[in-house]
Amino acid sequence: MHNRPPLYLAQIGNIYFLSVGDSLRWAAEGVAREELSPKVHRLLARLDREEALNQPIPQPVPDNDCA
Repeated sequence: MHNRPPLYLAQIGNIYFLSVGDSLRWAAEGVAREELSPKVHRLLARLDREEALNQPIPQPVPDNDCA
């Protein structure tokens, strides 16, 4: 069984606040990218780029071997 994150960020009563990127990926999960419509393919590619840009920049590890 997949342990995937919920498809919504919050719920108040019967109102769900969706995580659009996760929902789109979940909906397209079993479909090869070549089989997706051009619009969905572009949305996924744009989502990938946005997430890559928002990744924290790794900090260099200090070299403690300097004498």
